[in-house]
Amino acid sequence: MKDTGLLKLYRKYIVLIESLISNFGINIWYGVTPSSSQV
Repeated sequence: MKDTGLLKLYRKYIVLIESLISNFGINIWYGVTPSSSQV
């Protein structure tokens, strides 16, 4: 069983995806939402 290797790879991808979503998603969110909801 190479669970540790898979877990490390999985974690690396999760971190990468999360950072992408946080950086990208926030830009999309602010771009989509009208300025009135940005208080």
